Amino acid sequence: MARKPDEGLKWLGGRKKLSPQEREFMEVIWENPNGILSEEIYAKFPITRGTVSAILVHIAEKNYVYIEKEGRNYRYTATVTKRNYEKALMKEKIEKYLGVDSIVSLVGMFCGKEELTETEKDEITSLLKKLEDS
Repeated sequence: MARKPDEGLKWLGGRKKLSPQEREFMEVIWENPNGILSEEIYAKFPITRGTVSAILVHIAEKNYVYIEKEGRNYRYTATVTKRNYEKALMKEKIEKYLGVDSIVSLVGMFCGKEELTETEKDEITSLLKKLEDS
């Protein structure tokens, strides 16, 4: 049976998901909010430089990092926060397994409601906004 192609994470502008190995590299990049030099990345992974470079290229092609040249190195800076990446993965799972496409619908589902009125949606949205701002 053929695998369905990865359609990307719609909550991250359609970016493709990171592979487990790419995720390991992004963990290192996320630990450095001001970016990390390629030499530092090479030192953290005991695999060939060519393999490290290839993985970094794949991450860049998926638009998870911004790359700038610094002397003989490149600085890799995350364009997506770890939190936003994980939120996008969670939203995808919630939609796939529970059939809801918003946190408002999820709250309604937990309350046993199939459909929410516009007033209920507005109230939940307002509450979530307050929680987000605090």
